Amino acid sequence: MSLAKHGATLLAALTLTLSTTLPAAAGPPRCAPAANVFGVESDGRLFVYPHNEPETGGADWGAKRYIGTGWNGGLVLAGPGGVFYLVDRTSGDLRRYQWTGGGWSTFAGGGQFQTVSTGWGYYTQPGNTGKVTVDSAGKVYSITAAGNLEVREWTTLPPSGAQSAAAPPPTWARFDRIVAAGDGVVYARESSSGKLFRFRYDFATGTWLEFDKLVGAGWGVFGTVFSVGGDTLYGVRPNGALVAYHYDAAAGAWSNRGTGQVIGWGWSALAHVSGDPAACTPTSR
Repeated sequence: MSLAKHGATLLAALTLTLSTTLPAAAGPPRCAPAANVFGVESDGRLFVYPHNEPETGGADWGAKRYIGTGWNGGLVLAGPGGVFYLVDRTSGDLRRYQWTGGGWSTFAGGGQFQTVSTGWGYYTQPGNTGKVTVDSAGKVYSITAAGNLEVREWTTLPPSGAQSAAAPPPTWARFDRIVAAGDGVVYARESSSGKLFRFRYDFATGTWLEFDKLVGAGWGVFGTVFSVGGDTLYGVRPNGALVAYHYDAAAGAWSNRGTGQVIGWGWSALAHVSGDPAACTPTSR
C-alpha cells in the first residue's frame, strides 16, 4: 500500500433540511448472494469475509481472504463498489482506495490511493471514531466537533466548498456513533443512554423523511456497529460475538423482537470492522 500523496479534495458537502413528510415503507431486505464484511487485524492485515445469509441473519460464511496490509494506520471505512476510505492517523488526510475484487486500483502517479480531503484527524481520536460513516450511495457522513452533521459526495468536478449541515435541535453532538444503513438512512447512538435513533433523508427532494425516531435501547454495549445496507445492522459485543439485526421500517419494529442473532465469535480482537454498505437494499420504499 503506497503512502504517496495524490489527487485533490473532491468531496463536496450537501446541506440537509427538515421536513415533516412521513417515512415510506422499507420492507424486508434484498441482498447480494453474500454481504462482504471487512476486518483489520492488529498487524494491519485487511480481510474480506463474505456473510452468506444477511437476509436471515444465519451464521453461514464463505471463505475468508486477506486482501491488503498496512491498514492499522488510522480509521478504515468501507464504501460501495470496492471503495475504501482511510483517515490517516498521522496526517489527518482522508484517502480513497478502490478494491477491484482481485487487487487494488492504481491512480495517477502510480499510487494506490487518492487524497480527497484533509483535516480529518478528529475522527481518529478516542471517542470520535464512530462519528463518520458511508452509505450505500457512497456519501460520507460525519459529525463535526461543533455537533453538526456534514455529508459529502464523491465527484470528479472541482470542489464547491464544504458546507456545514446543521441539524435541527437536538444537535448531533449527543451521538457517539452514526451508521449509514441505506441511501440517506442513518442510525445514531446516543452516548449518554445507549439509545438508538433512526433518520432518513431524501436527497432528491432535500427533506428529512424521518428524524430522530427512537428505535432501540441498550446499544451502548457494542464496541462497533456497522451495516451492509437495507436497515441491516451488525454489532460486536465485548465478548467477541458478532450479532445481526434487521429493522423493518414498514412495521416500525425489529425482526426477531430485536434480540439479534449471533453469527460469529472472536470479532472484538480486531482493530476495525465494517461491511459493504450496498450489499442489501429494501424491497420497497
